[in-house]
Amino acid sequence: MKICKCNNQITCDIKGCSNLTAFYVKKDELSSDSDALKICKNCAKSLLKTLEKAIKDKESL
Repeated sequence: MKICKCNNQITCDIKGCSNLTAFYVKKDELSSDSDALKICKNCAKSLLKTLEKAIKDKESL
């Protein structure tokens, strides 16, 4: 995975969010910006917390 800063005025891909994109999340170096997940800072923080909890819960099983 590769995370790049977004300098374009694009709306976050998360449904219901109208913030501007801060990051492109790409599968690898060769992935294009148009194929990337476009995510704002708020959604990125929320996703991080949610993933950390999901991984922790999965490991404790």
